[in-house]
Amino acid sequence: MAFAEKPTITKIKSHIEKRGGVFKSWFVGIGEHARMELKRHGVKRKGDCWIFVRANSTSVAESVRSHLEEALGVLTQDGKRGDYVYAYRLSLNTKP
Repeated sequence: MAFAEKPTITKIKSHIEKRGGVFKSWFVGIGEHARMELKRHGVKRKGDCWIFVRANSTSVAESVRSHLEEALGVLTQDGKRGDYVYAYRLSLNTKP
């Protein structure tokens, strides 16, 4: 893990630990517009657990997503690009 990724990884990991659930019950993605991505996944603004953090660049965001997947086992998907990293706990209304 490079220095640039560490603050973003720490924020997201801390949020997941604080909000609870096993890491495999969380989805992490990246995109240009985090709020739109969360809405597209069916995440409720109130009632669901979620976070988004702006990374230093698109490549840092991709590295963060990859690290969280490999190190913690969160669910994720390839394909999107952007400098926002978002995470949400899976629930009945969300769709990864």
